[in-house]
Amino acid sequence: MAHLVTCGGKSTLADRLQQQFEHCVIISQDQFFRADDDPNHEWIDVSPTIRHQNWESMASMDWEAFARAIDVVLSKEPPNHSALLIIEGHMIYNYKPICDLCDKKFFITLEKDECFARRDGRTYLPPDPIGYFDAWVWPLYLQNMEHMKSIQNDIPIDY
Repeated sequence: MAHLVTCGGKSTLADRLQQQFEHCVIISQDQFFRADDDPNHEWIDVSPTIRHQNWESMASMDWEAFARAIDVVLSKEPPNHSALLIIEGHMIYNYKPICDLCDKKFFITLEKDECFARRDGRTYLPPDPIGYFDAWVWPLYLQNMEHMKSIQNDIPIDY
């Protein structure tokens, strides 16, 4: 399981590991974001004139569908059962049912400037409004990192 800051190389790392290990399956958090018009989204005021979905909040994800997808992979009998299942995403440790399934956990960090540069170079639909990174993305990443440090005695995590 890999938990990284947004644009920190999660998918790239998972893809490279999959190339190295036979029978490796990747399940990415990105596949389980709610649709733009889903009423379960948490909306935030980025500025006085701009409201935006908070894609960094737990409400932005369909966690139950994510967990079901993992269960499908884990329920297959060998040899169809994956020898290595990689679950990657930037909020996966915040959802205990998924976190508890994992034998090995990694939390990989990235400096703020590099994170911003990578995110700024991507195209998102809907696009990030100006100020979203500084007001929401980075602070919630720091909050997640502190949360992980606070529970590290209960959940062994490699940084």
